[in-house]
Amino acid sequence: MAIITGNYPEIERIDTGCWSLNRALGGGWPMTTAEVYGFAGVFKSTFSLSVLACVAEHYKKKLLYSPIEPTDVKLVNRILDSVGFTQETHISMEKTDEELIDKFCEFLGKDEYCAGLFDSLTSISPIMEMESSSADMNMGRRARLAGVLARKLVHLNRFRTSPVTSILLSHITQSLSPTPTNTGSSTSGGEVKKNLSKIRIKARLMTEPTMRELEENAVVMEGLVEKYNFGRDKLKFYVCILGGKGIHKGMTAMYDCKMTRLCTFGSSITLDGKKYGRMREIVAKAHAGDDEFFQPFINALQNPSKISKPNEDEELYEDEEAL
Repeated sequence: MAIITGNYPEIERIDTGCWSLNRALGGGWPMTTAEVYGFAGVFKSTFSLSVLACVAEHYKKKLLYSPIEPTDVKLVNRILDSVGFTQETHISMEKTDEELIDKFCEFLGKDEYCAGLFDSLTSISPIMEMESSSADMNMGRRARLAGVLARKLVHLNRFRTSPVTSILLSHITQSLSPTPTNTGSSTSGGEVKKNLSKIRIKARLMTEPTMRELEENAVVMEGLVEKYNFGRDKLKFYVCILGGKGIHKGMTAMYDCKMTRLCTFGSSITLDGKKYGRMREIVAKAHAGDDEFFQPFINALQNPSKISKPNEDEELYEDEEAL
């Protein structure tokens, strides 16, 4: 067995309460820097706030949120409440994006904080760009600021006495370079940020037939771990997000059961031979806070050998009757 000396700390991983998300990241959310990206409207902010709230609640420390894009404070509060977050959240607001970046790193350097969300790299506008004419050329300035942010976070993770994690939000973009790279999807913020992010997660919405009339009430986000420096990459995970709220761990467990073929979706959700009702009724239970209803799905993921799986020739969707 190899012998490693020195005081270099282990990467801590925090249980998110979401089975496939934990599995895709080697047992939980790692305390490091991550980039979450995708097209607009795929619930990147909601997902990231929910996850970081779970982390901050675990450590009983503060959460930092630095939005450049307009945000609804009441919605942020509902997202945090829905995942049981009870600690303090600081929403940072500065005059310039340079100041916002500096404050983001300054606050995360304090031991009272353990998690921060920067939303988003696409919206960064350097002082030079803001104060100049729209005809002036400012190519590369936004990527430089994103690179400065990423480098500061790398050093911050190295020298803090307690673990910290941060998520940088960005969007998928079309690469302007004629030279292909091996760093994955092109996103706003430049190559430095892509190289220094230890986790890169590509988010998209699933087309879930049984929720086709319920998109305003519940959606399923698929995450592809495109890059993972601390384990196997290219794994997928799924989270269910309630409209106007955050991740719902019970519905997420139910969807994970579907994807692992432990249950079937149809006119009624069926697990281990028992029918649990229509999707519309189940989403209503989730909004009402009936956590006990979803416990069988959580238990099934913990002990899959005790669950009678559907027959191999049985369709995952039992039928297409009205919901």
